[in-house]
Amino acid sequence: MIGSLILLTVMASAEPTPIVFRCDSMEVTQNPARSRCQGNAIARKDDIFICCESFVTKADTNWQWQSLHCVGDVRAQRGQEMTWAQEAIFQIENGTLILKGSPVLQRGKSLMQGREIIIEQASNKARIIKPKGIMHHTPEKSDDTQITAGKLPSQCPLPARPKKVLQ
Repeated sequence: MIGSLILLTVMASAEPTPIVFRCDSMEVTQNPARSRCQGNAIARKDDIFICCESFVTKADTNWQWQSLHCVGDVRAQRGQEMTWAQEAIFQIENGTLILKGSPVLQRGKSLMQGREIIIEQASNKARIIKPKGIMHHTPEKSDDTQITAGKLPSQCPLPARPKKVLQ
């Protein structure tokens, strides 16, 4: 009995989790297999929550989304980590989020920016190309805006890009 329960748990965890999304309007094309989500575009996959003005997905022949390309006021969250950019590409299969267009990464009170920020979900690390930043050593209270489950909101609940960013 316990062995069966463990096997079911392992099988359930091996199943890919779905992508949950919403937007104001959507256009779908057959060839190539693309979906364009416009206006208040929000998506969640595992612990990555992302919102932007619009996104385009690329799908395989079975209509499984391979990537999600967000543009305009991109805001993303993974756990307590926040990011902002003008553009982001989420590679769904490997869980990599690539942020471009003045990307900013916030961990606690510390802000880092660079030409490109790459967040790797599986290894739980972020790489910053041409980094610069402000590292604070005093703890900050978390406002816990974390969005991981439940119904998606109609508008992005993540905070706007910080005004105080290095130039």
